[in-house]
Amino acid sequence: MFLLQPDLATSYLSLVMPCLDQLDQVRLLQLACMLDPSKASIHMLLSTANDFFKRQRSASTSSVSSQGSLTSESNTQDDVLVLSRKSLIHNFLRVLLVLNYKRREGSRLYSSAEVLLEEEAAASQYVASTQPTANWQPVSKLLASGQAHSAAVVGEQLYAWGLDEHGRLGMGNTQQNTLTNPQCIQSLPYRVVAVSCGKHHTMALTDHGVFSWGSSQFGQIGHGNRVTCTRPTLVAALQHELCVSITCGQYHSLALSSDER
Repeated sequence: MFLLQPDLATSYLSLVMPCLDQLDQVRLLQLACMLDPSKASIHMLLSTANDFFKRQRSASTSSVSSQGSLTSESNTQDDVLVLSRKSLIHNFLRVLLVLNYKRREGSRLYSSAEVLLEEEAAASQYVASTQPTANWQPVSKLLASGQAHSAAVVGEQLYAWGLDEHGRLGMGNTQQNTLTNPQCIQSLPYRVVAVSCGKHHTMALTDHGVFSWGSSQFGQIGHGNRVTCTRPTLVAALQHELCVSITCGQYHSLALSSDER
C-alpha cells in the first residue's frame, strides 16, 4: 500500500490516526501490522528514504552556486522523505500504545470477520455463521516442531522457540535470530487450539480463523503471494470456512473445514 499508493496511505493515516481510541483491538492490530517497520515493504520504503536522503545531502554539498535552485528543490524532497520516515515509526508506536492500553482495560474484542469481510449483504449473513459456536469441534494439536523451530499451545496462547529465520517464529524479526526459551506470540490475540510447523513456516488454528506466517517461497502460508510474513496473519482465503483441523508439510499446508472439505 505504501509503496504503490503513498498518497492514498498518507490520506488514510491522516484520517485514522486521530481516531485511534475509537478503534477496536482487531483494527488496531491490523493497523500495527500495516505500519510494522520490520515488514519487508515498510523496511524497503524506510531504507529507500534513508539512502535517498544521504545521496541528496552529499550532492547538495558539492553543488555549485549556479545549481542553487536545484539544490533547494532536492532539500525539500529530503525533508518530505525524512518526515515520512519519522511519521511511520511515530504512528506505529502510537498504535501499539493504544492497543496495549485497550488490552489491559479488557475492552471487547471484535470478530475479525467484522473487520475483514466487505460490507455487503452476503457478507453480513456470513458474519453470524462463521462465529465459533457450541458445534465447533476443532482437532486440538498443542505441540509441533519444524526442521529448526518448535511451537506449543499453553493456556490457549501460542509459544514458539528455535531458529527464527524467515519469520517462522512470528515475532516480527527480519534478521536471523535464535530463541532458546519459549516466547509468547503476543500479536496473536485469539484463543489458539492447534498449531503446526513446516520447514520455514507455521500455522495456527484459532477461534477466529486460521493464521499463518513465515516463508511463502512456494505459497505455503496461503496469502496469495510469495512475500515472507513475520507475524501471524489471517488466511483470507479461508475466512468463509469454519476450519477444524490444520497441518503443515515442509513446503505446503492443509486445512480441513467442518463440512469435510
